[in-house]
Amino acid sequence: MKAFSFSKVPPIYFGAGQVRQLSRLIAQFQGRRVLLITGAQSLEASGKLEQIKTDLSEFGRVYHTICDREPTDALIDGICAESRDHSIDVVVSIGGGSVIDAGKAIACNMPPESGAIDRIQSLVTNPQLTHSKIPLIAIPTTAGAGNEVTPKMAIDRVGVLGTKAFFSHPQFTPDAVILDPELLISCPSELTAACGLVTLSHLMEAQFALHTSVLTEAIIWSGLEALKDNLLLACAVGATSQAVRGKMAYASCASGIGQANSSIGLLQGLALTLSSFCPIPYRVACSTLAGSALRVSIRALRTRYAQNPILLKIAKVGELFDGRTQQSPNYYCDALVNIVEAWVQILPIPRLGEYGIKPKDLPPVVEKTLDYCPDVDLHRDEIYAILQDRL
Repeated sequence: MKAFSFSKVPPIYFGAGQVRQLSRLIAQFQGRRVLLITGAQSLEASGKLEQIKTDLSEFGRVYHTICDREPTDALIDGICAESRDHSIDVVVSIGGGSVIDAGKAIACNMPPESGAIDRIQSLVTNPQLTHSKIPLIAIPTTAGAGNEVTPKMAIDRVGVLGTKAFFSHPQFTPDAVILDPELLISCPSELTAACGLVTLSHLMEAQFALHTSVLTEAIIWSGLEALKDNLLLACAVGATSQAVRGKMAYASCASGIGQANSSIGLLQGLALTLSSFCPIPYRVACSTLAGSALRVSIRALRTRYAQNPILLKIAKVGELFDGRTQQSPNYYCDALVNIVEAWVQILPIPRLGEYGIKPKDLPPVVEKTLDYCPDVDLHRDEIYAILQDRL
């Protein structure tokens, strides 16, 4: 067995009703003044918000703030400025990836008065450096990128130069995670669909990476098994099923662990770049390009590297999803492409053009994405074709 390293994973509390463990976790962190960060609507719509606030009130003071968009440096600085005088000692983020990213940034920025980006950047440029940090408890209400278990986050600074900032540092990893399927039931079908395809894409790219460890691969594979029969169900007749939502929550968490322990793949790099240059959420960029990116990558691998081991990894996932046995690797690769492209068409996934993206916007995205092709060496025209296919 080859040597490997494995990134820290926070304690995970999984299962229906586990959100009721929140008070106990806060007590473990000796919290008395809690900053609660939520999204704008879903938690309140689920009927859980008031109960959570009531449960937390036993610790003294609960300060509630809303993150209703992808976090910006101004939003983070503003929340920190408003909360600093309250001597917050625990941050709780309950929401989607943006809410959890906001919690990561705030937990690392609350004590000092310097700007969020400057402080975060000082950590990223000095991986061994640590700052004082307030304990962060992450509770996702969507099943997508698995941000709750990763050391990564994004701060939105969209501009012509691609100024959305993406950061990674071990200190950004939450200190505890609650995965409660009950909190996912109110997630709308459109959001469930896009986030589910993000989960699938992240699992696949981590699985396809050449240097993924045996431990990481085992976790990724269990996530793929959980997702394959439940993504479409979660968007339709299984939307209110705790079992279905639980499988998707688990798959999302597995994808986050996979991404924390593997390199960024083509689709992630393309979606990160596109969402940096253009006003489109990462989840939409990633989900809408999932089928096209897989198809073009397989074609490039077959043309230039017919014996590439990545093709065998893709075929293994194709066999899992297709369900047939004793077929050729080429068959399973094509089957996986057909399945993913069909899901993109069946599910309510927007096209790039619905966000005002036009052919003239693509060249800088293509150039930047060339940096994200470590295992699949795509050419400019191939990356352009992926984007063009979903305009």
